[in-house]
Amino acid sequence: MSIRILLGDDHSFGPAEIEILVAAYEGALARLQLTGREDPATRLVAKRIMYLAMDGERDPERLRDGAIRHLLVRPVEVLRSGPLRSSSPLPASEQGIERTDLKTG
Repeated sequence: MSIRILLGDDHSFGPAEIEILVAAYEGALARLQLTGREDPATRLVAKRIMYLAMDGERDPERLRDGAIRHLLVRPVEVLRSGPLRSSSPLPASEQGIERTDLKTG
């Protein structure tokens, strides 16, 4: 999923702002090692970046880091929303979840 798809016809952001959102989105996906665009977590990243931007944030690094923090604070919900990728950025023990909670996909 591309953040541009979610932005669609939303006229809340101008071209320069959209480039900032795209940079933050791409940076977050790279940092989280999310390579599959169909991974449900990519949509969560995009939505969180858009939410933060609608709240006034325009720094791409803060947008990126805010989206990452949001995912890492809510790992069980993220894992239940789709298949677990083997290249998770943190081991299960550091995500605050039990090994038995993990889906294998």
